[in-house]
Amino acid sequence: MRLRAHVLTSPLFLCAVVVLVLNDHVFKAAWPSPISGKLSDFAGVVVIAIALSVLLGRGAAVTATAIGFTALKAVPGINQLVAPLLGGVTLTDRTDLIALAALVPTYWWLGRNRAVGRRGMERLRVMRRGRRLLARVQRLESHAL
Repeated sequence: MRLRAHVLTSPLFLCAVVVLVLNDHVFKAAWPSPISGKLSDFAGVVVIAIALSVLLGRGAAVTATAIGFTALKAVPGINQLVAPLLGGVTLTDRTDLIALAALVPTYWWLGRNRAVGRRGMERLRVMRRGRRLLARVQRLESHAL
């Protein structure tokens, strides 16, 4: 896995964050409709998938986003547990699952925006050092138990 934190400053990510914030705090109040609800779902799926890709890689991030969003929108108890973390009411609405379609172009886009070149190699070295450090910490924890 390569460190891809640069995707968090990409126009796609920043635009999705702006759309999500504006929609949740302005558009839904000014023009409540099914469209404003779906817009949040589409933007939220893109934001979460891109943010998770920095930590998990694109495949795992898209998969985790799909599973989490499906659980949030289709399993009644999950939305009640997560609602305080998301800042308000989260409705169980299976029609919102259409937003999962946004994961297809997001997956493609993440594949095209991998770290490459000299900067990519530097990021890869940092990630390898981080993995080695994490492995050492885990070994120390296992010996402490």
